[in-house]
Amino acid sequence: MGGPRLQWQAGRVAPYAQMLFGLARIASSMDFAGETFSAAQNNFGMAPGGGVDIRFSDRGAMRAGASLRAIRADRFMDGSERYTYYEFQVIAGVVFR
Repeated sequence: MGGPRLQWQAGRVAPYAQMLFGLARIASSMDFAGETFSAAQNNFGMAPGGGVDIRFSDRGAMRAGASLRAIRADRFMDGSERYTYYEFQVIAGVVFR
């Protein structure tokens, strides 16, 4: 996924907001009596989110954030009606610039 990110610098703290768009792949498999059954499909996805970078040096920062990924599928893998699958994501890490 990719898209625009807006970031504001306020001293050591830099909050950001982003909107990502792209393809999301949903795949499933099951083993039954020695046989493997699988299905997969590609769908449109988007993930609005935001967070904050807290700078600890000129080249490094700690990051905390969250996003809500929405995947819009034409139908369930069993052929029934359209649906939207939601995932919540929490982000934490170190940023090096």
